[in-house]
Amino acid sequence: MNTPIPINKEKIRAEYEGLIEKLLDDSIDAKEKIEIVKSINFLTETTFAKYLANSDYVEFNDLREID
Repeated sequence: MNTPIPINKEKIRAEYEGLIEKLLDDSIDAKEKIEIVKSINFLTETTFAKYLANSDYVEFNDLREID
């Protein structure tokens, strides 16, 4: 089994909450909202990757070189 990657659910929840609040703010223009959506997508992808890495569905090896 892979070494578990820590997942701080409270931090993730707080990040989503902050991003959603910004997204719903009518004073923010569309260009800025696109950046917020990008941040939400990135947070979703990284969170999913952590859960996937911690599952039994995948096995991966750390290929980074040690100095």
